[in-house]
Amino acid sequence: MRKFLMILTIAMLMCTAACAEDLIGTWSGGMEDQGVRILTVLEDGTGVLTENGTERKITWDDARQVYADGKKIASLMLQDGFLIFRDASDEVWPLMRNETQLPPEVHATSEEEFFGVWKADYAIVSGFRIPMEEVEILYSIEAGKAVCSGTGYAAPVELPTRLDDGCLVIAGAQSEMEVVLSLREDGSMTRNMTYMTVHFTR
Repeated sequence: MRKFLMILTIAMLMCTAACAEDLIGTWSGGMEDQGVRILTVLEDGTGVLTENGTERKITWDDARQVYADGKKIASLMLQDGFLIFRDASDEVWPLMRNETQLPPEVHATSEEEFFGVWKADYAIVSGFRIPMEEVEILYSIEAGKAVCSGTGYAAPVELPTRLDDGCLVIAGAQSEMEVVLSLREDGSMTRNMTYMTVHFTR
């Protein structure tokens, strides 16, 4: 019995260490009305938390509790690939690993390669990957047209499309409002904008 308890304790400690390693790295996330949160978790039990441009040093322990200035400010939990940051007021922020390297673009040879319903899942802003939890963008693309819907659209809007130099262009009411979409090697799609790149999957 004593040997069994010892093995169980060792197994639990090994699991805790392995799980802790999964936290290491830089995570980022944002909510439409509350800006961007960036959390860097270091192996030595320290890290940096940046909230809307304000940076402060943090520490964290094996129980995944986060401290700043000697006070507990949050707890961490891994769930479905996200790092869930629960702050002292019980507000929950899903943070995504800050992997901003995108697969190479693919030069499409026909509009059919874009057909389907595409949903924005994250954006890359100023070098950080931000999950799009609060903002929904949908493009439903078929022959010669795209139906745009989601946040910012009172109702779905149907617009004409054309293939231009391997990209799909969704025409707007004004020429400067055109949306240019590119395919990626992994089957995803991106829209490059002045200050961000929006990533879509179907």
